[in-house]
Amino acid sequence: MSKPTCGLLVALAVVLGSSQPGLAAELRFACRNPASGATWEIEVDEQRSLADSYPARITDDRITWHDTGHGGFYELDRRTGVLTVRYASSTGGYSLHDLCKATH
Repeated sequence: MSKPTCGLLVALAVVLGSSQPGLAAELRFACRNPASGATWEIEVDEQRSLADSYPARITDDRITWHDTGHGGFYELDRRTGVLTVRYASSTGGYSLHDLCKATH
């Protein structure tokens, strides 16, 4: 392979491998249930559109996903840190409101 072709391939790899400005590949949120005090982390991969390994819709304002393992529908308000979790049931379901803070 000639040097100009090799240089072009390296430049192309750098451009394709770079992330968008201001877009972190992974985010972590520390969450807390204000009633029980229970804490846990949520991992978000913006580039792959995943939240806790589940497909997610990620915008500047919100991150939403469905946890198919536990059945919950999650909505994280990125501005306030409020995490709303909704569970369906035969009696109408219920929702929980937790608080999260970005930790990265």
